[in-house]
Amino acid sequence: MTSRSATEAVRASNLPIAAPDCSSGPGGTGDREIARLAERQHGHVHLYQLRAAGIGRNALAHRVRTGRLHVTLPGVHLVGRPSSDIHGRMMAAVLQLRGDGLISARTAAQLWGMIDTTQLLQAGDPIDVLVVGGSARIDHGAAKEPHARL
Repeated sequence: MTSRSATEAVRASNLPIAAPDCSSGPGGTGDREIARLAERQHGHVHLYQLRAAGIGRNALAHRVRTGRLHVTLPGVHLVGRPSSDIHGRMMAAVLQLRGDGLISARTAAQLWGMIDTTQLLQAGDPIDVLVVGGSARIDHGAAKEPHARL
């Protein structure tokens, strides 16, 4: 299966993880657009999505200072609350790669319900991500491999 068809298969599936909204133009602007994206993406938005919604540097800093946005990974923010569930953590990991990553390995097995409860990811466990796009970059570290643990 090519990386293109793998991405399309995941996006077409009925998994609880929505594909990140990587469209070229925003569906709206300001807080309404942020809320729309966060609802689709388990509470998370990427910096490029905030910029596309018209949120500038000062407006972003204000939202972080007042607790309306919380940094979860470099370039990825959680809307309205300081912590996320496992699906939110998975979404944040995929968003960090701007649509060029897929949940993989043990993380994917949990998402598909293929592991028993003794093997479930715990709060501090890394999220396994497969890099499928040529332009993907992991912003927080030196990991440049096709498979990363975020």
